[in-house]
Amino acid sequence: MRRLAVFNNLSLDGFFADRNSDISWVHKDAEIAAFDAENARAGGTLLFGRKTYELMAG
Repeated sequence: MRRLAVFNNLSLDGFFADRNSDISWVHKDAEIAAFDAENARAGGTLLFGRKTYELMAG
């Protein structure tokens, strides 16, 4: 059986994007960027929901 790892990014108020669906704040945080890069290097498949994909592609 394959291993499944899940992680979610969200702020303390429970949201990832601001009121305007902006997520640029996450790219300004070096600690979050390093964490995301480390997880991406682990290999495997990344799965995004439609809204998250649209925000990231945006």
